[in-house]
Amino acid sequence: MPIQKSLNKKTDLVDIINSDFRISRGHPFPLGTTLMRGGINFAVFSKNATDVTLVLFDPGGSNPIAEFPFDFRYNRTGDIWHALIKGLPVNIEYGYRVNRKQNDNKNIHRFDSSKILIDPYAKALTTGDKWGDKTTQRSLIIDDEYDWEFDQPLNIPLSKSIIYELHTRGFTQSISSEVNNAGTFKGLVEKIPYLKDLGITAIELLPINEFSETDTARKNPLTGEKLLNFWGYHSLSFFAPKASYSA
Repeated sequence: MPIQKSLNKKTDLVDIINSDFRISRGHPFPLGTTLMRGGINFAVFSKNATDVTLVLFDPGGSNPIAEFPFDFRYNRTGDIWHALIKGLPVNIEYGYRVNRKQNDNKNIHRFDSSKILIDPYAKALTTGDKWGDKTTQRSLIIDDEYDWEFDQPLNIPLSKSIIYELHTRGFTQSISSEVNNAGTFKGLVEKIPYLKDLGITAIELLPINEFSETDTARKNPLTGEKLLNFWGYHSLSFFAPKASYSA
């Protein structure tokens, strides 16, 4: 697989890889990124693309440090493009350029290779941990192994369940919530004793996956101040928790 190096003078690929660096065909599943014994597996679905390029960024960097065009004969299985890369640090940030050559209907196949896309199966994005900040979105590599320490579901029958629907930020942001971590998952954990005192057996959360609260053109009609999307019903990434809730 050829490597296209960027013109970023601050950081280059050779600055972050180790001596074991190697690229191989990889696997079509699981989709997204997977930490394997042989490296990091990248897999992304695109039925109508003719070109897919993996773009790598130094953590926090604004310019790509390297780009890897996938070979459609070697790095593709059905409609899934994939590669296994050994020697990359797990804190690398990434995205994809996707294109379709001989695109006869650009209104249907809306490809733009100048845009760097997030991985739809990414487990986290670089969207920042401060509510209301507009940031560049890159995909992150997450090790989702977790030791549950023999925790088991409570299995409370539905007939005996009392379900409380809530908005993570709205439930904990006000000073009246009396939590130390307002507007976050940690703040929600602080409210568990209160919910148990009410007799609540389960909570149902309004959207907690990644969305852009700044992606709205609406303004306050009285002050002209730009409004934010509070509810989150236009997801950016269904598998990535909202970063500002995780702060």
